[in-house]
Amino acid sequence: MNTISYSDAVAILNANIDNGDRTPVMLLGAPGCGKTSVVLDIAEQRGIPRDVAESCIFRPSLRDPVDLMGLPHTERHDNGELWTHWSINSFFQHVNNVAERYGVALLCIDELPQAVPMMQNALAGLLYDRCVGDNHLHDNVYMFCTGNRAEDKAGSGRVLSQVANRIEIHTMATDLDAWAAYMIGKDYDPMLVAYIRFDPAALEDIDPDRLINGTMRSWEAAAKVDTNLPANVYRAKLCGRVPEGRVAQYLAFRDLFHELPSADDMCNSPLTAQLPSHNRGALFAAASLAYKRANAETFANLTKYVGRIATEAMAVDIEAMFYKDVTMHKPELCNTSEFGEWASGRGAEVML
Repeated sequence: MNTISYSDAVAILNANIDNGDRTPVMLLGAPGCGKTSVVLDIAEQRGIPRDVAESCIFRPSLRDPVDLMGLPHTERHDNGELWTHWSINSFFQHVNNVAERYGVALLCIDELPQAVPMMQNALAGLLYDRCVGDNHLHDNVYMFCTGNRAEDKAGSGRVLSQVANRIEIHTMATDLDAWAAYMIGKDYDPMLVAYIRFDPAALEDIDPDRLINGTMRSWEAAAKVDTNLPANVYRAKLCGRVPEGRVAQYLAFRDLFHELPSADDMCNSPLTAQLPSHNRGALFAAASLAYKRANAETFANLTKYVGRIATEAMAVDIEAMFYKDVTMHKPELCNTSEFGEWASGRGAEVML
């Protein structure tokens, strides 16, 4: 099955909503690669608050089939016959209310492959008929499913054939660019982002027989550890969130900091500031720090420093990374003459 990026997944799910296509879409992928985040991000883009979007997540592995149908109760009709009815499900009512209020609701069936066959059979009707018992979905409710790959041993089993035949399925890959953009937007430590860019394999370092793995989610957790903690505590906490071998590499990468120019030198003396041209990892770090320091006052000089990464260190891809970050997160700087000169010069060559 072809893999799609995070941005592809967003576009695919948005296409269903924009075109009124109510076919459920399922995203399969490694643990922590952002599958559920795709649904939550789209909801936020469409004006649904994050907490409201999260309240529309249904986790079948934690539920029983009766949670779809509603509890049964009996009612005696006028002719004396005793009929069984199922109560209206408050969860579906809530999702329908969200659709009514915001014009759309995204019902996320999280970790579908972890559901037992009985629950999957119950979901089959919902996915195709948009109803279970007396519970009917609002026309503006769109269903999306997520699931881990069986090979990751994350508790996932086989999706029943009749369920798979009712949905559109895509395999989602780990997306370095989307993750880096998210981390930069959250103002996390640029050194950690620079390390992942230097060794992208760290972002999908998964061994099913190992308890701690490297994923988009776990590296975000690592970024939340206070770098001002004592060195032994900082290392220990990192090792509790990402693989120990990666921690050793990352800390070694951080030690490159002494080879990097100071903020004053980079911004005020770009043509003479220290350039670690012999060390590619340090160049990644330097470009990331340059991006963090970029604003309307410093951008002109920073482009001169980053330009040296391309000309003196012969690393045009690292220079391009700097401009890519500017394009995504500081678009106002794209209107400068410095950006225009790069885009029409080396930038055009890199894109080609």
